[in-house]
Amino acid sequence: MEKKFLRVSIGIFYRYIDNKPQIFLQRRNVEGALKNKLEFPGGKIEEFETPLDALIREMQEEVNVRVEPHEALFFKLSHHEYPETSVILHTYMIKKNVELENWYNLSDYESYKSEIPDANHVIFEDLMQFFGPDSKQFNDFSRVLWK
Repeated sequence: MEKKFLRVSIGIFYRYIDNKPQIFLQRRNVEGALKNKLEFPGGKIEEFETPLDALIREMQEEVNVRVEPHEALFFKLSHHEYPETSVILHTYMIKKNVELENWYNLSDYESYKSEIPDANHVIFEDLMQFFGPDSKQFNDFSRVLWK
């Protein structure tokens, strides 16, 4: 059987609560190997669609948030091989105050790591490296990102 190839755009909403960086994750409700996993909102890039266009569409569809192009900053391009699917992830940071539930402290990643799809672990590693577990490093880097 030929391996399926997917291009996906995902968005990382973030905020600070009690001096800790938090990220928004949603529970995957689609049947299959990743059912009930915690993941960033996002989805497949359609034919003739740019990764940014897909991100904007998916944020509206999945979390009912209208993201403007200037609110999305490209963060990472990554690749992961699942047994039947090869996935390319286009990851964006989204700077927008949003009223969403299910925020997770970045510093608590080890406690929910087993609930994250394998393809997203490298994204979390980079988030921790760039932003660190405390608000000072996160705030300093965030200010540089959004100049």
